[in-house]
Amino acid sequence: MKVILKKHVKGLGSEGEVVDVNDGYARNYLLPRGIAVEANTSNMNVLKDRQQRKENEAKKVLTEAEKAGATLNGQTVTIKARAGDGGRLFGSVTNQDIADAIKKTFKLNIDRRRIDLDLPIKAVGEYRIDLRLHPQVSASITVQVESQ
Repeated sequence: MKVILKKHVKGLGSEGEVVDVNDGYARNYLLPRGIAVEANTSNMNVLKDRQQRKENEAKKVLTEAEKAGATLNGQTVTIKARAGDGGRLFGSVTNQDIADAIKKTFKLNIDRRRIDLDLPIKAVGEYRIDLRLHPQVSASITVQVESQ
């Protein structure tokens, strides 16, 4: 019997795959637990529609990331922070601070987890920061930390 998996099943397949299983396994385990549905024509059409929507959404996300990357690449963001003698900051500049500065300056929402900052910035100066906007798109910005 052919079934469409609704969840990942170890040793069988992942979500959205059409697999051929024994009739008893499908009727007694997969179908009653909602793990799979029978692969009839209406369910196959639903699966194709769902896959088409996923592809369209992935393309949309990629184009948005490319636009954001083109806008941000090579730009400079200025962050003002309280600093003491010698340029040492009281506290630090974190990913969230950089994301907020990008949003304020360029009107782009960048998730703080997309900012590749190894250690928090603890001194005044210029820092080159990489942004991973999408698995296929990355950008580099300069963060200039100034004393208030």
